[in-house]
Amino acid sequence: RDGNKNRFGGKVAAGTVVAKLILQGPLKKAVGENSGRSAFLLSGRTSYLDKSSKVFYSYVDSLGLPFAFTDLYAKLSFLGAKGSKISFFGFRFSDRVNYRHVADLEWNSGGFGSKFVLIPAGSSVLVEGHFAYSNYTIDMVEQDGLPRHSSIGRFNFGLDFSYDVYKDVFKYGVEINGFNTEFEYYNSVGLKYSEDKAST
Repeated sequence: RDGNKNRFGGKVAAGTVVAKLILQGPLKKAVGENSGRSAFLLSGRTSYLDKSSKVFYSYVDSLGLPFAFTDLYAKLSFLGAKGSKISFFGFRFSDRVNYRHVADLEWNSGGFGSKFVLIPAGSSVLVEGHFAYSNYTIDMVEQDGLPRHSSIGRFNFGLDFSYDVYKDVFKYGVEINGFNTEFEYYNSVGLKYSEDKAST
């Protein structure tokens, strides 16, 4: 969602497991009703279960529960006076679990992108577009100390056109997608296997 374009605001929350923070507001206040508007949105949350579980959950051992995560997200939105708009976003999510003396696992995902709508003056064509890139990785270290890794990355770009023909709407567009996958692991006798593939 977009941030609030009229006033600044925020929210802070905390519990026994998670703390959250949200901030939003206009980047620049609108001068008049027909002027453009802009806004930002920032959000984040993090867990401290690995620490708080020692206090709040009596059945947990002295080392605490092995789970943790952190999520971050940001978005900028710009709305033109004639209805055109564009937004930019980015995110970073991280999750981890450490099963002591067994395996240490970590999941990370991140990405960024943009989306826009153009309404050309004096034209009946509406132009919409988007671009995004994201990457997701998993890393694991077991008792043998040898790292295992896998990831998948993706980008996509698209343009869509809407053309008003009397009472009907004619739509057409183009989209490009690309993927990259890779993994690396060791078998039971310590031999390394890896693979890297890409497609568009």
